[in-house]
Amino acid sequence: MKRFDVLVSTLLGIMMIFSLLLLSRIPSTLSRNELAGEWRGSFKSSTIVLQISSDGQCILRVGNDLNDEIDQFTGTCRIDGSKRPYEFSINNIDETLYPLHSLMLPLNKQTIQMTEFSTKWRLRALSFNSDNTIILNKLTN
Repeated sequence: MKRFDVLVSTLLGIMMIFSLLLLSRIPSTLSRNELAGEWRGSFKSSTIVLQISSDGQCILRVGNDLNDEIDQFTGTCRIDGSKRPYEFSINNIDETLYPLHSLMLPLNKQTIQMTEFSTKWRLRALSFNSDNTIILNKLTN
C-alpha cells in the first residue's frame, strides 16, 4: 500500500511541475500594440474576425458559415490585465445598446483564446472549456 501512495504522490508532483511549466509559457502581460491587428478563427459554424487598432478601437465580425450573413460590432476594446485570464470587453458598440464581454488568454504572440461573448458581464464565462472557447490566430500586424 505504501508503494501505491508513493507512486500517486510522485505522479501528482510531476503533474504539478508540468502544469507550472505550461503556465509559465503564457505571456504575463499583454500590450495593446501586441494585440493590434486582425485575428481570425471559427466557432460554432461561424467565422470570427476581430480587428483591434492600437488606439483601442475594434471591430468584431461574426459570419455564419451556413449562409452569407455577417454581424458586425464596432466599438472600443477594454482589457483588464490585473488577473489572468484577462477580462475583455467591447464597449460603446455602434450597432447595439449593450457591450460584449469575454475572457482572453494569449497562448503565444500569434494565438489567443477567448470565451464566447456575453451581453452581461456577470453572465460571461468564468473559465475556458471545449464548448465556449474561440481560438483566434493573428493575420496582420
